[in-house]
Amino acid sequence: MNTPGNKAAKKAQQNAPARSAPGRPLPITWVQSAFHETAAPGSANWKVYDNHGRYLEYVCACGCGEWRNLPVKEGEKVQGAWHWDGNLTAPTIKPSIQHVRHEPDDCNWHGYVTNGQWVTV
Repeated sequence: MNTPGNKAAKKAQQNAPARSAPGRPLPITWVQSAFHETAAPGSANWKVYDNHGRYLEYVCACGCGEWRNLPVKEGEKVQGAWHWDGNLTAPTIKPSIQHVRHEPDDCNWHGYVTNGQWVTV
């Protein structure tokens, strides 16, 4: 049924930012800074900090708007970092990422970065 309420809800859904959900991977959007207020869900960039290695800066793929730094290490898994396949444009990072946020909007995104896409579990 196409009532005004249904049309408005459908339009709002179409205008909502894309986000990862089970069965719906979200490609990483590469940006200059994932810390910018207008960065979309799943936006990311690479940062290298002297003596601390490489990090994937990202905005949570769920749409909560929170950003994080994820330490990665190419090659074997090491303590304190996620395993990264070395691909800068379509990375695969293991193990899974658990993004938990308690306020103001709860978030409990859990998934993987696989071939440059956020994949929700």
